[in-house]
Amino acid sequence: MEPVLGIIGGMGPLASAEFMSTLYEFNLNGPEQTAPRCVLYSDPSVPDRTQAIKSGNEDAVMTFLTRACAALRELGAERFVIPCMTAHYFVRKLPEDVRARTISLVDVLMDSLGTAQTKLLLLATTGTRQSGILAAHPRWASVKDKRPGGDSLPDLFASEVRARRTFRAGGAAGDCSKLWRARMRRRVHRPPHADAAVAARSDFA
Repeated sequence: MEPVLGIIGGMGPLASAEFMSTLYEFNLNGPEQTAPRCVLYSDPSVPDRTQAIKSGNEDAVMTFLTRACAALRELGAERFVIPCMTAHYFVRKLPEDVRARTISLVDVLMDSLGTAQTKLLLLATTGTRQSGILAAHPRWASVKDKRPGGDSLPDLFASEVRARRTFRAGGAAGDCSKLWRARMRRRVHRPPHADAAVAARSDFA
Protein backbone atom coordinates (compact mmCIF):
# COMPACT_ATOMS: atom_id res chain seq x y z
CA MET A 1 0.00 0.00 0.00
CA GLU A 2 1.22 3.47 -0.88
CA PRO A 3 2.41 5.66 2.03
CA VAL A 4 0.14 8.46 3.16
CA LEU A 5 1.15 12.02 2.24
CA GLY A 6 0.28 14.64 4.84
CA ILE A 7 -0.51 18.05 3.36
CA ILE A 8 -0.14 20.99 5.73
CA GLY A 9 -2.61 23.42 4.21
CA GLY A 10 -4.54 26.58 4.96
CA MET A 11 -1.72 28.92 3.84
CA GLY A 12 -3.97 30.02 2.14
CA PRO A 13 -6.83 27.56 1.84
CA LEU A 14 -7.14 27.98 -1.93
CA ALA A 15 -3.43 27.22 -2.32
CA SER A 16 -3.79 23.86 -0.59
CA ALA A 17 -6.97 23.11 -2.57
CA GLU A 18 -5.13 23.93 -5.80
CA PHE A 19 -2.23 21.74 -4.70
CA MET A 20 -4.56 18.79 -4.10
CA SER A 21 -6.17 19.31 -7.49
CA THR A 22 -2.80 19.45 -9.23
CA LEU A 23 -1.51 16.40 -7.35
CA TYR A 24 -4.37 14.26 -8.58
CA GLU A 25 -4.46 15.80 -12.03
CA PHE A 26 -0.92 14.57 -12.68
CA ASN A 27 -1.22 11.24 -10.84
CA LEU A 28 -4.45 9.75 -12.16
CA ASN A 29 -2.76 7.49 -14.68
CA GLY A 30 -4.88 4.43 -14.02
CA PRO A 31 -7.74 3.32 -11.78
CA GLU A 32 -8.53 5.87 -9.10
CA GLN A 33 -7.72 3.23 -6.49
CA THR A 34 -4.05 3.62 -7.44
CA ALA A 35 -3.99 7.41 -6.89
CA PRO A 36 -1.89 8.88 -4.05
CA ARG A 37 -3.22 8.54 -0.51
CA CYS A 38 -3.37 12.00 1.10
CA VAL A 39 -4.58 13.64 4.27
CA LEU A 40 -5.13 17.41 4.13
CA TYR A 41 -4.80 19.45 7.33
CA SER A 42 -6.20 22.85 6.39
CA ASP A 43 -6.38 25.51 9.10
CA PRO A 44 -6.49 29.06 7.66
CA SER A 45 -6.09 30.56 11.15
CA VAL A 46 -2.30 30.18 10.92
CA PRO A 47 -0.68 33.64 11.24
CA ASP A 48 0.61 35.38 8.13
CA ARG A 49 4.03 33.93 7.33
CA THR A 50 5.44 37.08 5.73
CA GLN A 51 4.49 39.21 8.73
CA ALA A 52 5.97 36.65 11.11
CA ILE A 53 9.27 36.72 9.24
CA LYS A 54 9.39 40.52 9.04
CA SER A 55 8.46 41.03 12.70
CA GLY A 56 10.52 38.17 14.11
CA ASN A 57 7.46 36.83 15.93
CA GLU A 58 7.74 33.27 14.64
CA ASP A 59 6.47 31.27 17.62
CA ALA A 60 2.83 31.11 16.51
CA VAL A 61 3.73 29.79 13.06
CA MET A 62 6.12 27.23 14.54
CA THR A 63 3.42 26.09 16.97
CA PHE A 64 0.98 25.67 14.09
CA LEU A 65 3.41 23.63 11.98
CA THR A 66 4.36 21.41 14.92
CA ARG A 67 0.70 20.80 15.78
CA ALA A 68 -0.19 20.09 12.14
CA CYS A 69 2.63 17.56 11.75
CA ALA A 70 1.61 15.77 14.95
CA ALA A 71 -2.03 15.60 13.85
CA LEU A 72 -1.06 14.22 10.44
CA ARG A 73 1.24 11.63 12.01
CA GLU A 74 -1.68 10.40 14.11
CA LEU A 75 -3.67 9.98 10.87
CA GLY A 76 -0.95 7.84 9.35
CA ALA A 77 1.03 10.38 7.31
CA GLU A 78 4.60 9.29 6.65
CA ARG A 79 5.71 12.26 4.53
CA PHE A 80 4.73 15.93 4.69
CA VAL A 81 4.43 18.69 2.13
CA ILE A 82 3.61 22.36 2.74
CA PRO A 83 1.89 24.14 -0.19
CA CYS A 84 3.27 27.51 0.89
CA MET A 85 6.71 28.54 -0.30
CA THR A 86 7.09 31.23 2.36
CA ALA A 87 6.41 28.67 5.12
CA HIS A 88 9.53 26.76 4.04
CA TYR A 89 11.52 29.40 5.92
CA PHE A 90 10.29 27.76 9.13
CA VAL A 91 10.95 24.15 8.11
CA ARG A 92 14.62 24.38 9.09
CA LYS A 93 13.52 25.03 12.68
CA LEU A 94 11.35 21.93 12.94
CA PRO A 95 12.66 18.77 14.69
CA GLU A 96 15.11 16.80 12.57
CA ASP A 97 12.81 13.79 12.18
CA VAL A 98 10.06 16.06 10.83
CA ARG A 99 12.44 17.84 8.45
CA ALA A 100 13.59 14.48 7.11
CA ARG A 101 9.98 13.57 6.29
CA THR A 102 9.17 16.92 4.64
CA ILE A 103 9.22 17.24 0.86
CA SER A 104 10.75 20.62 0.04
CA LEU A 105 8.95 22.61 -2.64
CA VAL A 106 12.08 24.75 -2.83
CA ASP A 107 13.93 21.63 -4.03
CA VAL A 108 11.14 20.96 -6.53
CA LEU A 109 11.36 24.54 -7.80
CA MET A 110 15.14 24.32 -8.20
CA ASP A 111 14.76 21.05 -10.11
CA SER A 112 12.39 22.79 -12.52
CA LEU A 113 14.59 25.87 -12.90
CA GLY A 114 17.65 23.70 -13.47
CA THR A 115 16.15 22.19 -16.61
CA ALA A 116 14.74 25.44 -18.00
CA GLN A 117 16.26 26.72 -21.22
CA THR A 118 14.64 30.15 -21.15
CA LYS A 119 14.75 33.33 -19.08
CA LEU A 120 12.07 33.12 -16.40
CA LEU A 121 10.25 35.71 -14.34
CA LEU A 122 9.99 34.45 -10.76
CA LEU A 123 6.79 35.36 -8.89
CA ALA A 124 6.98 35.17 -5.11
CA THR A 125 5.75 36.79 -1.93
CA THR A 126 7.74 39.47 -0.17
CA GLY A 127 8.35 36.97 2.64
CA THR A 128 9.81 34.40 0.26
CA ARG A 129 12.18 36.94 -1.27
CA GLN A 130 13.24 38.69 1.94
CA SER A 131 13.71 35.48 3.94
CA GLY A 132 16.36 34.34 1.50
CA ILE A 133 15.08 30.76 1.30
CA LEU A 134 15.67 30.69 -2.45
CA ALA A 135 19.06 32.41 -2.41
CA ALA A 136 20.23 30.13 0.41
CA HIS A 137 19.54 26.99 -1.60
CA PRO A 138 22.71 25.19 -2.77
CA ARG A 139 21.55 25.26 -6.40
CA TRP A 140 20.50 28.92 -6.49
CA ALA A 141 23.83 30.05 -7.93
CA SER A 142 23.33 27.81 -10.95
CA VAL A 143 19.80 29.01 -11.73
CA LYS A 144 19.70 32.66 -10.65
CA ASP A 145 20.87 33.96 -14.03
CA LYS A 146 17.69 32.57 -15.54
CA ARG A 147 15.65 35.29 -13.90
CA PRO A 148 15.64 38.83 -15.31
CA GLY A 149 16.91 41.63 -13.14
CA GLY A 150 15.63 45.15 -12.72
CA ASP A 151 14.17 47.46 -10.10
CA SER A 152 10.65 46.84 -11.40
CA LEU A 153 10.52 43.25 -10.14
CA PRO A 154 9.33 43.86 -6.53
CA ASP A 155 6.53 46.08 -7.83
CA LEU A 156 5.60 43.43 -10.36
CA PHE A 157 5.49 40.74 -7.67
CA ALA A 158 3.21 42.82 -5.49
CA SER A 159 0.96 44.01 -8.30
CA GLU A 160 0.40 40.48 -9.61
CA VAL A 161 -0.51 39.21 -6.12
CA ARG A 162 -3.07 42.02 -5.88
CA ALA A 163 -4.35 41.31 -9.39
CA ARG A 164 -4.79 37.62 -8.62
CA ARG A 165 -6.82 38.44 -5.52
CA THR A 166 -8.91 40.99 -7.43
CA PHE A 167 -9.77 38.47 -10.11
CA ARG A 168 -10.75 35.93 -7.44
CA ALA A 169 -13.00 38.43 -5.69
CA GLY A 170 -14.70 39.38 -8.95
CA GLY A 171 -15.77 36.00 -10.26
CA ALA A 172 -15.62 32.25 -10.25
CA ALA A 173 -12.26 30.58 -9.61
CA GLY A 174 -11.99 29.19 -13.15
CA ASP A 175 -12.77 32.56 -14.72
CA CYS A 176 -10.29 34.41 -12.50
CA SER A 177 -7.54 31.94 -13.36
CA LYS A 178 -8.09 32.50 -17.08
CA LEU A 179 -8.08 36.28 -16.65
CA TRP A 180 -4.95 36.25 -14.53
CA ARG A 181 -3.08 33.93 -16.88
CA ALA A 182 -3.98 36.15 -19.83
CA ARG A 183 -2.69 39.15 -17.88
CA MET A 184 0.55 37.32 -17.11
CA ARG A 185 1.08 36.41 -20.77
CA ARG A 186 0.90 40.12 -21.58
CA ARG A 187 3.11 41.27 -18.71
CA VAL A 188 5.80 38.62 -18.85
CA HIS A 189 7.20 40.06 -22.09
CA ARG A 190 7.42 43.62 -20.76
CA PRO A 191 10.67 44.89 -19.19
CA PRO A 192 12.63 43.19 -17.70
CA HIS A 193 11.69 40.84 -20.57
CA ALA A 194 11.30 37.21 -19.62
CA ASP A 195 10.33 34.33 -21.85
CA ALA A 196 7.95 32.84 -19.31
CA ALA A 197 6.93 33.05 -15.66
CA VAL A 198 7.47 30.54 -12.87
CA ALA A 199 5.46 30.84 -9.68
CA ALA A 200 7.09 30.37 -6.30
CA ARG A 201 3.53 30.56 -5.00
CA SER A 202 1.37 27.48 -4.88
CA ASP A 203 -1.84 29.46 -5.44
CA PHE A 204 -0.52 30.86 -8.71
CA ALA A 205 -1.11 27.57 -10.51
